Formats: sequence, C-alpha cells, structure tokens
Amino acid sequence: MNALYSSLSEPITGPLRGWSVLRCEGPDAESFLQSLLSSDVATLQPGSAQWSAWLNAKGRVVALILLFRHESQSFDLLLPDHPADSLAAELSRFVLRRKARLSTLSDAHIIGGIHTLPPDRAVRFAGMDRRWIEVRHNEEPRTHAALDPIWKRLDLLAGVPRLDAEGGSHTAHMLGLDRLQAISLSKGCYPGQEIVARTHYLGQSKRGIACLYAADGAPPARGSAVLRDGQAVGEVLDAAPVDAGGCLVQAVASALQPGSVYDCGTTRAEAVALAEPPIPLA
Repeated sequence: MNALYSSLSEPITGPLRGWSVLRCEGPDAESFLQSLLSSDVATLQPGSAQWSAWLNAKGRVVALILLFRHESQSFDLLLPDHPADSLAAELSRFVLRRKARLSTLSDAHIIGGIHTLPPDRAVRFAGMDRRWIEVRHNEEPRTHAALDPIWKRLDLLAGVPRLDAEGGSHTAHMLGLDRLQAISLSKGCYPGQEIVARTHYLGQSKRGIACLYAADGAPPARGSAVLRDGQAVGEVLDAAPVDAGGCLVQAVASALQPGSVYDCGTTRAEAVALAEPPIPLA
C-alpha cells in the first residue's frame, strides 16, 4: 500500500473535469433532500460536507454524491460520475409543492488538491493523501492538467466507489457506503431505505468493495468476472492504469484477502488492504 501511495504523493492542484454540480436551494431544500438521499441531511452544518447517495426503489445506488451545505437553504450536490442534468431530471419528479429549486451549475469548476494547502472554503478529507475539493464559479483553472486520473487512483485505493453514468447495479453496502458514512439508519424513509436497513441488521451483503493491484496487464473492463481458483467471487467495478505500469482494479467481491491473487478478466491482480476512507472533515 505504501509503495502504491508513494507514486501519488506529489503535491498537486488541478481541475476535476469529470465531475458536475447540481444545486438545490429554497426554504424546503433540506426537507426535500432529507426525504430522497441516503445520508442524514439535517445533521449537516453550513460550510460542511458529507457523502450521500441517490438510490432507486430496489436499494441500488444510482449516484454517489458529495453533499455540501452553503447555508440553511442552499446545497451543492457534487457528482464524480453521474451527470448533473440527469440527476436533476430524476429528483425534479419529487419536488411537487415543495419550495425547492434544482439547477445544474454549468459555470462551476471543481478544483481538487492533494498534499497542498486547502483554500478557506474547501472541503477537506481525512486520509494520508490530504485531499481537498472546492467549487469555483466563472473562474477558469490556472492549470489545464486534469487531476481526474490521480484522484481516481486514490479513490480506488480508499474504497470510494466509481460508478458508470447509469449506476443502479449494486446496493449501498456492496459499495461500502457505510464506510463513507453515507447512509443513515435512524432518519425517516427515503428511496431504498428498507433494503439498506435490512442489509445492515440482517447482514445479508455477501460482497463488498475491494481494491487489487496488477503489476502488468491492461485494466480489465467493467463487469469482468473476478475469479479465485476458477470460481467467481465478484466483478470489476472500475480500473485505472498506474504510471509505473500495471493498474488498480476496483471490485465488488466476497471477502478478498489482501496478498491473495485473483483473475480480473485476463489480468492477474493482488488484493490490497483499503486505505482510510476520505471522510469530509468538519
């Protein structure tokens, strides 16, 4: 793990061009999001962030969300993989008579930093990589080098699920959203809540998020089988090449043992222990 992190330890700041932002504001913004998202939105203080998610009725995660609260009536939903306009269309069906407005922020630039001093209004994360993220408006990034590839590798090492734009295939516990403190078991109902609670209290999730490292070979495709001695134990969720060669593989699988070797599609990869999850700091 330390060797993998050493190649990602250079101080760097840059845009996260693959992310998008959806804003929710209005007198009913908090209650609206509280009724739809997986986290306890009511506990979020102005100037703070929490991981959250939008689930479908079957309890499958459609979109991972970094939820930031500006003030009592204004929230930004930062989306690493799901298009903001698509999520806006899905959530707008539930506005009804609520005094809440959804708008995509096409002028927003999401800036991230690794091992650098964060700006005053940035969201800082726990973890040895000292990451931070900030939304800026009408301000072109000073650097044109996108931070996305390095950020994704750190996400894979820390067990932050990276989904495709569709999502909707895995439960919150399969994706380790409990590690990210992105699910609430004590607040009222929200889409998929029954599945989340049942899985938590009955322990029915046999698969979870995992990371593997392949010293050589091409990154396997999403959905490729993860095999142990020819037996399927999971599937590839995402993968990313490593500058020194080889790739990192994120999988949803059954109890992968760090140090053990698995077949991920045509690539042989060794399971590694997950790093500390990047929980937003107060």
